[in-house]
Amino acid sequence: MTRKGYTEETLRNDKIKALITLYHHRSYLLNNEILDLLEQYTQEEVRDEMDLMVLDTERRLPKGFSRIRCRVCNRMLPDIILCDKLPLGKKLNDEYEGRLLCEAGSHDCDSPG
Repeated sequence: MTRKGYTEETLRNDKIKALITLYHHRSYLLNNEILDLLEQYTQEEVRDEMDLMVLDTERRLPKGFSRIRCRVCNRMLPDIILCDKLPLGKKLNDEYEGRLLCEAGSHDCDSPG
């Protein structure tokens, strides 16, 4: 359903879908329903932002988090984010000095960078 001036976004969260459907049927939501909708929406936004942080190496990380670089080509590696405040993150960062070998670096790197 598309309303004038708006495009409908595909919703993955069933609770959000149910609350929006309820709103369309009743034309209002109760306070606890609004709070639940806001909570569900916020959780979805946080999940989406975290997915983007993991995949997009150019995306800025929150304070205390760092990425690992390839020790050959110097590219930031996706899928690896360390928390310097936690023992394991600190150990891995110290042990590898913030550098690992990426998929491209394990064969041939285009150019060190």
